[in-house]
Amino acid sequence: MLRRIPIIAAGAVLLGATATFAEQVTLKLSNGDTLHGELIPSESTDTTTVLQHPVLGRLSIPKTALMPEPKPKPWKLSLSGGITGSNTDNDLDAGGTAQLDTSYTSGPDKVSLKVNAQ
Repeated sequence: MLRRIPIIAAGAVLLGATATFAEQVTLKLSNGDTLHGELIPSESTDTTTVLQHPVLGRLSIPKTALMPEPKPKPWKLSLSGGITGSNTDNDLDAGGTAQLDTSYTSGPDKVSLKVNAQ
């Protein structure tokens, strides 16, 4: 019995060395359905994604059936403003601020404009 322990331990080390860890992913299909499972990158190609689903088993999904990832919007805009005022002892005081922040990104190029007024 004692001689079997090193053999079992060596086998466990060899099996552990060859095991790969699958990544848990959620895939959204073009029809709106979602699938959760383990991605199998060694079997996936440029045209097919292979997923191990806990109930459905191994699924080979064509890339055309997947929802395309949304493209980032090139324009970003932020506009904020504020007004303050007070009337103490018939002394009227008023003020305001405005801030504009916009940017356009296309590939490696980016143009941005920031304006602050008081």
